[in-house]
Amino acid sequence: MERLTALLAAEPPLWEPGTRHGEIAGFYGHLVGEVVRRVDGRTLGRFLADELASPWGLDFHVGLGPAEQARAARLVDEGGLWRRSILDDPRRWLAASLDNPPGMLDVDVVNSAAYRAAEVPAVNGHATARAIARFYGGLAAGGELDAVRLLRPETVEDALRPHASGRDELLEEDAAWGLGLRVDDDGSFGLGRIGGFSGFGFRRPGIELGYGYVTCRLAGSERTAACEDALGDALRPM
Repeated sequence: MERLTALLAAEPPLWEPGTRHGEIAGFYGHLVGEVVRRVDGRTLGRFLADELASPWGLDFHVGLGPAEQARAARLVDEGGLWRRSILDDPRRWLAASLDNPPGMLDVDVVNSAAYRAAEVPAVNGHATARAIARFYGGLAAGGELDAVRLLRPETVEDALRPHASGRDELLEEDAAWGLGLRVDDDGSFGLGRIGGFSGFGFRRPGIELGYGYVTCRLAGSERTAACEDALGDALRPM
């Protein structure tokens, strides 16, 4: 982690800060995780376990011990088709972002005990779908879950308002970003779709909920998109 954050600090920006924006996938976690480590002293995985997962009862881990490793599902990329789809994607920076450091698209790497034991912020959190949904549900409710408040409502509001909007240079489409989460006008916020995974929260008058979808079979987003559409239909006013 120290080596990678040092390299990031020395990397010149691709454009003048504040003039454009683009999702940086795995590297965003290292930048935020380093702030946590330098201020608090704990690694991001330890901090999240103590301050988030335990108080909210989330089966979520960054850095797996032996017990969690034994429970973790193995990812499957039949014939390497998912990896090839990323490498062949015409978007200029997508593959370079997702396969950096090299090996992030290789199931043998991400299924390995060494990778799962490491703390790689933003890309190697391990969780159940229920844990993902509960986390986003807590954010949707303003920072409180099962009578346990972890965040002030105003903190959540600031995190979920757009801080950067317009064309995302990595996704090559318009996107609005809060503090680490994509935010949309329909009241939804979250991350996902790469590999077929998805997690988001949803806020609308009278509705506060979280959603999580996980899969061991890496693929496109058709399945989770269908589930999200079904949820949207169920929430649509009659």
